[in-house]
Amino acid sequence: MGNISDEQCPQKNIANSMGNISDEQCPQKNIANSMGNISDEQCPQKNIANSMGNISDEQCPQENIANSMGNISDEQCPQKNIANSMGNISDEQCPQKNIANSMGNISDEQCPQKNIANSMGNISDEQCPQKNIANSMGNISDEQCPQKNIANSMGNISDEQCPQKNIANSMGNISDEQCPQKNIANSMGNISDEQCPQKNIANSMGNISDEQCPQKNIANSMGNISDEQCPQENIANSMGNISDEQCPQKNIANSMGNISDEQCPQKNIANSMGNISDEQCPQKNIANSMGNISDEQCPQKNIANSMGNISDEQCPQKNIANSMGNISDEQCPQKNIANSMGNISDEQCPQKNIANSMGNISDEQCPQKNIANSMGNISDEQCPQENIANSMGNISDEQCPQKNIANSMGNISDEQCPQKNIANSMGNISDEQCPQKNIANSMGNISDEQCPQKNIANSMGNISDEQCPQKNIANSMGNISDEQCPQKNIANSMGNISDE
Repeated sequence: MGNISDEQCPQKNIANSMGNISDEQCPQKNIANSMGNISDEQCPQKNIANSMGNISDEQCPQENIANSMGNISDEQCPQKNIANSMGNISDEQCPQKNIANSMGNISDEQCPQKNIANSMGNISDEQCPQKNIANSMGNISDEQCPQKNIANSMGNISDEQCPQKNIANSMGNISDEQCPQKNIANSMGNISDEQCPQKNIANSMGNISDEQCPQKNIANSMGNISDEQCPQENIANSMGNISDEQCPQKNIANSMGNISDEQCPQKNIANSMGNISDEQCPQKNIANSMGNISDEQCPQKNIANSMGNISDEQCPQKNIANSMGNISDEQCPQKNIANSMGNISDEQCPQKNIANSMGNISDEQCPQKNIANSMGNISDEQCPQENIANSMGNISDEQCPQKNIANSMGNISDEQCPQKNIANSMGNISDEQCPQKNIANSMGNISDEQCPQKNIANSMGNISDEQCPQKNIANSMGNISDEQCPQKNIANSMGNISDE
């Protein structure tokens, strides 16, 4: 999804992924200018700077993900984190807030301290300046705000009034009669799939019937379907209301919904963002994240009850414990992202780039790293250079000091695979066969006997890897044949091409 030459920058991570830059100037950066258009002459050190947006970095070369997916001027606020991400505000009033007014339209005069307040909706903050993710995913009219990004995403608008916005009416209302083959077709909207039963993420976050397309991935994610027809799919009816009697094995089953886990105690991210009891499944990752559980049964899990209401007396060691929620930190001074995105004082560390953000490391050894040990528990004595190493997981880095996001959100042993990236992320595989792969079998069901080297191989898609064992993110979320292109990077990710 990009145009670079790697002759100049063989070491970078997904550099210039989904964008157009020249890497001659910045061979070290991480995902720099990902999904955007900037020139890196001015800012070679930043992380994901200007990701998915249009800014000039002359004013703010140090910020993290600054102005991500939005249109602001950074003259006023060069230090903030993801400030005004996906929205239109003025930061004159609130330069310190985190992700303030993300994806919405509010005025921050009244509420400079709140977390992700009025994200994706229309409220007045006069009444509720302290709330979290208030009125997220609501219904607005765009007559008043034709310039905003991802305007009324996940809602109901008419685009007559707003021709300028990004991803305009994405996640909205179209007819697919004209384009039955496309990927992510009318994602998060209302279509009929009679014309396009094969596509990936078909009508994700919407209302369809799956009688026509029982094989697709992320089928009717965030919607209302019945899974009688498709018990094997991944992320099936994620963020919705289904019964899992038919499909106890799938990943992220009924994530963000209401199920009972009696049938499926082994799955990952089980009933994430919902209401379950963990008596049956104390080992899973991100268990009941963003919900209401009791941690008496599962003190070891990652991101336990993140964004919810728990007591930390039982679980002082967990990652992202009650992040974005209501806890008391008297009991748990060591946890990661403890009340992160909340109310702290920056007197002690005003310059860092999410450095040791959301983690527990000492920066004496590694002051240069990017988001190092973000959301995890490692020691950086062994690996001061890694990016997001051991993000959201529990491994030891003695074996693998170089890897990126290794064992992110999963439970594996790294004895077999010290080099891999995000290996076995959110899935269930055995790594005996595939020690080198990146995000191998992430959220899917394949056999890795054929393809031990691939990156994100068959992630959320349906291909055969016999032909293409070396490729990166091969056929991720798309439909191609890999006979022609075994070496390519992010080949045909989210699209329909022929690689002849």
